[in-house]
Amino acid sequence: MEALEQWSVLAGYVRFHQWLGFQPYRLDSGDVSPFFVHTLVQFCSVVLNLALIIYRRRCILYHCESIGMVVDVVKLLTILLASLITYVELARTVRNVCGCWKTLYRAHRTLQHKGMVDHRLLARTIRMYWLFVLVTFLYIVGNECHSYFYAKRKQTKRFYLYFFSLQYLLHVKLQQLIYPTIMLDLYLRMTRTALEHHIELLQCSERLGSARYLEFLARQINSLKLLHSDLFHASREMNEAFGWTYLIIYWKNYIHILSNSYWVVFWILNEEINHAASA
Repeated sequence: MEALEQWSVLAGYVRFHQWLGFQPYRLDSGDVSPFFVHTLVQFCSVVLNLALIIYRRRCILYHCESIGMVVDVVKLLTILLASLITYVELARTVRNVCGCWKTLYRAHRTLQHKGMVDHRLLARTIRMYWLFVLVTFLYIVGNECHSYFYAKRKQTKRFYLYFFSLQYLLHVKLQQLIYPTIMLDLYLRMTRTALEHHIELLQCSERLGSARYLEFLARQINSLKLLHSDLFHASREMNEAFGWTYLIIYWKNYIHILSNSYWVVFWILNEEINHAASA
């Protein structure tokens, strides 16, 4: 049997998120992989950056003396907690994520053995997912670039660069959760179609009176019912793994609101009322 991560449905998805540092473990075993080093370096770079800023007592990216150090501390803690939440959530869900993908892989092999995998639909779904990822990336980058190039103050430009990376990391994390949901729904629909097809055959075969064919169809239906139960179990694993995803969404929105509020106050104190009103 091929390795789980070599499965065509998972190959690109796994590599993409492993190199981003969002999946530093192997799906087939749950063991930490060398990608953990990338994740650790990513997290340590954030902590080091915050430590240097606090140690120097000069928030070089977005400090404003007229507002005070308190606002800067709140922003620094926001960045640190957002990163911490991401990695705690990642470590907490390893077992559930592995179990969910293993079940989906078994479902794929079972349906493929029965000739019930719609490869065209599967390929189209995967392409649409990556197209969605690309389009949202271009939209967010374009929006941030527009804000960056139209900003007049150097301090504001630095702010956009720093917080864009943080918000986009959380955005990619949310996109990562969409894919297994799409695949689970796809295989549930394939299994349901296969069940309905075999039930129709069973109803037609009763007229033939072939006991062997009836037994064959009964075995096929039982195996599909078990497969449907496995997919239901996969949905439970997914719910347990991604049940706290709203915490990431809340922090993403909190960062966005806090950053906007910060600059509204900054512009008002610097007598840039028109700029603050358009924020």
